[in-house]
Amino acid sequence: MLDLGILLSSKIEKTTIFDKEVFSVADGYLIACFDTGVTEDAVRAIAQRKPMYAVFRDSGMENDSAFANIDQIFATYSPLTVRKVL
Repeated sequence: MLDLGILLSSKIEKTTIFDKEVFSVADGYLIACFDTGVTEDAVRAIAQRKPMYAVFRDSGMENDSAFANIDQIFATYSPLTVRKVL
């Protein structure tokens, strides 16, 4: 988090988007979802929040289509968001 300019003391909120656990750090500056079975709808909902950074688990997507469409979804709703898949 420090590499992204986020203080370790930043507020972290846990919420649910399309039945997936999502963490919002520093009032949505970073949004992370490490759950499994993440759908395109969940990715779209995260993108619509326009975080500066979005982080997903590599094996967390529902299917290959959802994984392949992450960049396209963010390009549509939040093109400035830096996307990471770990």
